[in-house]
Amino acid sequence: MKLTDFIPDMPRSRVDLRLEDLREWHAVAIQCRACGHIGYVSPRTLRRRWAGDVRLQAIDHRMRCTSCRWRGGHAWSVVRVPRNH
Repeated sequence: MKLTDFIPDMPRSRVDLRLEDLREWHAVAIQCRACGHIGYVSPRTLRRRWAGDVRLQAIDHRMRCTSCRWRGGHAWSVVRVPRNH
């Protein structure tokens, strides 16, 4: 998957996207602007920490890169997780 694989059929614009809009077949791809590392987070993991009505844009500054530990200002996108057959 590439960070640019944003899902076009999401019900809201990217700025207004809330955790409750994400389904189990989605993942949030987050790219660190400091080192370029791309990590994937499931909606379930995000909902454990924040309420469903929280916008992804609002929690961006709380994300920390698992590679270089840099926090905030990451590029993110919603991607589809491949289904297991």
